Amino acid sequence: MIVKCPKCKTRYNFDEERIGATGIKVRCSRCQHVFEVSKAATQSVEETVTNNVFSTAPPLFDEHDADADKHFVETGTLLDANEDGAAPRKKKHLLSILVLVLLLLIGVGFAAYYFAPTLLGNARLSSVPGKKVDEQKNDTGKIIPEISLENVRQYFVKNEKIGQVFVVEGKAVNAFKVPKELIRLQIKLFDKAGKTIQTKEFYCGNVISYFQLQVLNLEELESALSAKVGILTNNTHLQPGGEVPFMVVFPNPPETLQEFGLDAIEAKDPPAAS
Repeated sequence: MIVKCPKCKTRYNFDEERIGATGIKVRCSRCQHVFEVSKAATQSVEETVTNNVFSTAPPLFDEHDADADKHFVETGTLLDANEDGAAPRKKKHLLSILVLVLLLLIGVGFAAYYFAPTLLGNARLSSVPGKKVDEQKNDTGKIIPEISLENVRQYFVKNEKIGQVFVVEGKAVNAFKVPKELIRLQIKLFDKAGKTIQTKEFYCGNVISYFQLQVLNLEELESALSAKVGILTNNTHLQPGGEVPFMVVFPNPPETLQEFGLDAIEAKDPPAAS
């Protein structure tokens, strides 16, 4: 038989054989309301509502009655939905979990959008180990040993206009005992066999932000990194022990890229003071 809680309207499939001659007290497992079920409740749900059977239900047990739970039983099996169309508690709980999972996925999506390029760049460092950079003291020793390249790091950036951009940056330090300026570097990209893929020469002094690396087009990148104002501001009259930053980019580098070499190839003397 089907019984309905008069308080929250939840319907249950109840075993009619459990009802005695004088009826039985039951407790709604959803709202904990206690009410009485009698043989008269074998009517259909519509008849039950029409005849207002539950209006004669006895009052609730006293909440302080320690023996109250001995006098009533839980209601029967909860039906899929109550008469008012409310979803069962389990379904509501499942919906809450699904909403939470969706919010977490959205959060992960936003994080991936802003930080994935950096993470991908760091992850791909192993594919371009920079072995030549590790050996640069020997290489630069043949050219300009007094210009040391420090804090050299490499990474990839996803540029919205160009695609993948390979970036190498660091600082050049003047180890001469006299001032130097217009320090120029040379970088070479090598494949697995050690064959040169690309070569660039550039002056130190210009660096740009990570955001600019993401949004500038190729012409704007090249212009920003070769700007004379940065070179003349940062790469002139470099005192002994002084340092100047540098950055170089390769748009859409070849997939065969395995390592790179970086050398200081020029460092000029400042003009003599008149």
